[in-house]
Amino acid sequence: RIACSRILPNLIRSTHVHRLARFFRLLRDHLVERAPHQKLDPRIVMLGRGPSDPNYFDHAYLASYLGFPLVEGEDLTVRDGHLWLRTIEGLKLVDMVFRRVPDDLCDPLELDPASRAGIPGLLEVARRGAVGMVNPLGAGVLENPGLIPFLPRIARQFLGEELQLESLPTWWCGEQGGLDHVLANMDELVIKRIDRGGGAVWGGGLTEGQSADWRARILADPELYVGQVTAEGATTPALVDGVLEPRGVVTRCFVAAAEQGFTVMPGGFTRVVDAEELPEALGARLRGVCKDTWVIASEAERHLILWPSAGAPTRGADESLPSRAAESLYWVGRYAERGEFLTRLSRTCLRKFNESRDYGDPSDSGALTILLRALRQLSTGQGTAPVPGNLAGTQFVENTLLETVRDATLEGSLAATFKALEDAAVAVRDRWSTDTWRVIDDISEALEHQRVFDRGGLPALEDTLDRLISALMAFTGLTVESMTHEYGWQFLLIGRRVERATMLLDLLRATVLLEAGEGVEQPLLETLLLANESLMTHRRRFRASLDAASALQVIALDHGNPRSLAHQVLELGRHIDALPREQRERGLDADQRALLAAGTRVRLADASALARTTGNRREGLVAFLDALGAELEAAVEALNQAYFTHVQPTQQLVAVSLDTGRADATEIIE
Repeated sequence: RIACSRILPNLIRSTHVHRLARFFRLLRDHLVERAPHQKLDPRIVMLGRGPSDPNYFDHAYLASYLGFPLVEGEDLTVRDGHLWLRTIEGLKLVDMVFRRVPDDLCDPLELDPASRAGIPGLLEVARRGAVGMVNPLGAGVLENPGLIPFLPRIARQFLGEELQLESLPTWWCGEQGGLDHVLANMDELVIKRIDRGGGAVWGGGLTEGQSADWRARILADPELYVGQVTAEGATTPALVDGVLEPRGVVTRCFVAAAEQGFTVMPGGFTRVVDAEELPEALGARLRGVCKDTWVIASEAERHLILWPSAGAPTRGADESLPSRAAESLYWVGRYAERGEFLTRLSRTCLRKFNESRDYGDPSDSGALTILLRALRQLSTGQGTAPVPGNLAGTQFVENTLLETVRDATLEGSLAATFKALEDAAVAVRDRWSTDTWRVIDDISEALEHQRVFDRGGLPALEDTLDRLISALMAFTGLTVESMTHEYGWQFLLIGRRVERATMLLDLLRATVLLEAGEGVEQPLLETLLLANESLMTHRRRFRASLDAASALQVIALDHGNPRSLAHQVLELGRHIDALPREQRERGLDADQRALLAAGTRVRLADASALARTTGNRREGLVAFLDALGAELEAAVEALNQAYFTHVQPTQQLVAVSLDTGRADATEIIE
């Protein structure tokens, strides 16, 4: 609808299309009214199956629009007869569940034991009325086409009237009369299974062998099948190969139930199908080309923005942050920072290679050799592989850079890192703005643009790296400056600080632990400062003087440099201190103690002492980096234990057959 309004604004205005906001406002009000407890401020969650669900985008968009947390089965648990949300602050009582998970997957304890999408014990909580649920468990039975033949009698029994909109003539094979009719008129009917995943087949389109096979299936389990008259579908104009042609349509509508009746969305989805596909399409899920369905008003509607009404839920988002969402945001921060770090280092190597090739200076070649070894170590774990001495005129630099950028099979490559970033971001898609997601798409497009070029195109590679840097800077700006500074934002920033500190530690270990050869040290240090966006800072601080001590002061120990190691450690401590914690009298937690030690270490460190060599090895720097790395690792491990360890999914302790999905209760998984 939003896309249509941008493309055809005059048409939208002139036809007075009904707006959808009022339907969603009423839907949210209905959910609040159904809460069994905490009526004034209920906690409502939307339950989906996560990014693997084809409808995940719809779930994320709707959850964001309604202001409900989008959760998965592993985010919820049953305790003491109630349903609880696992959050970074502990368990929080759930009042209402807006369910978007199929019935049979909702509770692996009582339903499908192989399900990873459900919550063990959910059925018992629902039976007790301890949680409200929309759609209620069992509502899927209404999709059973076997009920269609009985709808006229149901309407007369419960409503005392006839159906206002007749259903298609349908015969259930579970009755002898229906079975006989279906078998006798199979060529004229659409055959459907009564379960949701059964699909449909038009008897008139079957071969003789296929028809015999379907007859055998129906006779073997007649109660599982219905026969239905083929609908004479409506058509709509569709642009096919530049020509308008009539195409069949199947429209899906949306209805919300309330105590006083039903609310129908003034719109829907219309699927465009080929004429020969129409019988099968009636039993198929909504796929293919879809059109927004407009309901026309007699006059222009007043614009309705979905603001909470008086008395609507005002619960803060912080306390409803699921642990899984916090962990995903943490890894978004880590992958984004890792991607930026590797992109900058790759671009610096490429530019140093151009200088080495253009001017033939041996010092540039020596610095490039060390940088390439560091790049391979950081991105591929192959830092010990030999690097040719004469880099000019070889394919080694080109192959190494292209491999680092676009080889998705390498765990630490840019392609793999950005794929991991996208996967982590998708897991919390309901928390991103449209602009933020557009930037994530730009990153993917930049990498795809690079893949279409021949491996010999280093100029194209530099353009790709520039595009990636711009996109990553936009992502950083949007997430740091536009996200509200709640707990989710803290975890995102914690991930960034952890990864930048880790990458800096690894880069320093790979480049400056050993004193470089004569003439190589200075260009190497200058390149490191350039890759870390700190060269101008160094020049302002130390003018023309460049040595290991001054470089380490800027890269490692300068608290005011946002790219320095010290800055990451101190900011990391600040963000971790802002996280929710249990009130304890014993003092600091393990992560806080580790970061306090790390912060003290960087404050007390002396750059001259770190740069001092014994032979050609900087033993003081080795000890400093090792100790700081151990403290950071301890802080990260404590963070994981405190906030992320309880997001592991619950599963049956029995073997489940991958073929049948059935559990063998006699075989316990060790």
